[in-house]
Amino acid sequence: MKHSKTALIVASAFFLLTFATGAFAQSDKDWWKMSDQRKDQPAPSPQMRTGPTRGQLAIEDKLPAAPEDKTSGTSRRLTRSDTLITRDSTVFVDEMGGFEHYLMAAMRKKSVGLIVVADPMQADYIIFGNSDSKRAGWAKMFFLGSGKSGEMASITMVNRRTKVVMFSDSSHRYNANRGKRSTAEKLAKYLGKQIKQDEKKLKN
Repeated sequence: MKHSKTALIVASAFFLLTFATGAFAQSDKDWWKMSDQRKDQPAPSPQMRTGPTRGQLAIEDKLPAAPEDKTSGTSRRLTRSDTLITRDSTVFVDEMGGFEHYLMAAMRKKSVGLIVVADPMQADYIIFGNSDSKRAGWAKMFFLGSGKSGEMASITMVNRRTKVVMFSDSSHRYNANRGKRSTAEKLAKYLGKQIKQDEKKLKN
């Protein structure tokens, strides 16, 4: 009787381990991927916007110019100095599915040397970007002991007048302590660091 119980316990444990391993390998092997790549995640609902954003319209000069802004584009040859970010310039953060609010808050928290404006036609620079989130799968929580979400975001800052790309970076955090805030603050930190480096170059 004692041997039978032991054999039954061993067999049950082996069955559970085999089931968990198989399930992990088949259905949750891509827990680290973004939510739109996960097979076990519902497809994200499509965004309602079908036309260009305000930032895109501003870059294409399809919005009314600000009163003090009478020119657009440039007639001179661009040089490497045109890629240097000028401190205290104005910037407009374009729509990013809600991530723009996290980024603007992070820029303020990290004291990024730019002035955020609500009108893209009053901005020297426009920041475009996108972000994605993924919830922790059961395998990640069970095997790694982490229920933190994974966050991905990328941004690109363009000079509205010259169309020169001034800054571009991305952040991938597979265990974001504070969700989108962590990713936004990381990008804001890098942007602030780039402004300081460019400021030194402009002074030389």
